[in-house]
Amino acid sequence: MNRKLWEIILLVIVGVMVVSCASTDVSVPEATTEIETQEGKAIVETVCTGCHSLNKVTSASYDRAGWEKTVERMIAKGAELDSAQKETLIDYLVTTYSK
Repeated sequence: MNRKLWEIILLVIVGVMVVSCASTDVSVPEATTEIETQEGKAIVETVCTGCHSLNKVTSASYDRAGWEKTVERMIAKGAELDSAQKETLIDYLVTTYSK
């Protein structure tokens, strides 16, 4: 094969690689896995419903700052969450019940 043909083949391969990389979604969702979503839902169903109905949570709609403030307020009122549970819960609420 002559050199010109090799150059064309190489350009096609590089072009395919560039297009392939450019179309890859690299965004990271709030709740990144199904397990985290399930954990967040379980926290809502156990911790949050210990004081009020599930409808109280599902009918609310806040942005991240609003959910963080709400969760902090609930912790101050006695909701028992460690820091990992708190973050999982906030991520779940933002992903599922945001404005």
